[in-house]
Amino acid sequence: MEILELYRGGELLGRYELGMRNLEVGRAAGCDVIVQDDEIAERHWLVMRCEGTVMAFDVSGGRRERREGRPIPLNAEFALGRDHALKRVQVALGAAFWRQRRQPR
Repeated sequence: MEILELYRGGELLGRYELGMRNLEVGRAAGCDVIVQDDEIAERHWLVMRCEGTVMAFDVSGGRRERREGRPIPLNAEFALGRDHALKRVQVALGAAFWRQRRQPR
């Protein structure tokens, strides 16, 4: 199973399952992944599976940014704002995964 991990300054803040549903990333309370950073828009990124990989589309800007997604490679960090990053990782599910699951700060 693939997940997105949210980090701030190298500290793991949360883990989010990358299923078939798109994930919304931003500062808004209704986002799936909430990032407390003034450089991030209320609704900034839409993360989805696309053509065999995972892509992030900037939904805070105009149509051009939305059309030109950025890939999130496996095991690579995707910078968010000043101090945050997402990382796409492959995990084997078990009790340890669920114990480490945290809410973002």
